[in-house]
Amino acid sequence: MTRQTIIPISIFVLCMVLLMGCGGAKMGNEDTKPTMSDVDYEIIDIEELELKEKEEIVTWYDDVFDQEGVHSMDGTKGFSKYTYILIADGEKATGGYAIQIESMKGNEDEIRIVAKVREPQKGEFVTQAFGYPHLLLRINQDSRKILLEKQ
Repeated sequence: MTRQTIIPISIFVLCMVLLMGCGGAKMGNEDTKPTMSDVDYEIIDIEELELKEKEEIVTWYDDVFDQEGVHSMDGTKGFSKYTYILIADGEKATGGYAIQIESMKGNEDEIRIVAKVREPQKGEFVTQAFGYPHLLLRINQDSRKILLEKQ
């Protein structure tokens, strides 16, 4: 090889090495949190469930609807192709309370639900009986951890 051929080849190889070295480097300040995306859900009326699902769901529902927190029944137990999520705010002395979903987002490890509890306004006519505000949701079968943030 002549000197005229070696110099351009050497420059080309050097440029390729530099380009490959720069492409794989990551900056230390990059955000490494998993990306959250919306999770599709539907609000379910317990009375409208299909008969094949209803017995197991109703038993679970009756056990947890009055217990404050987020509860889930994973469809992987064979009864359904869905996972049911019940958000409950515990016992209230009157009616007029309601739960609204502000957002439901998930990443590979968890589903994060942001819910708002509506309280009765001063002077509003409400049922004078104990109530248990809750909301039953259904998503496609999912075994991720479910977290609730109330506003």
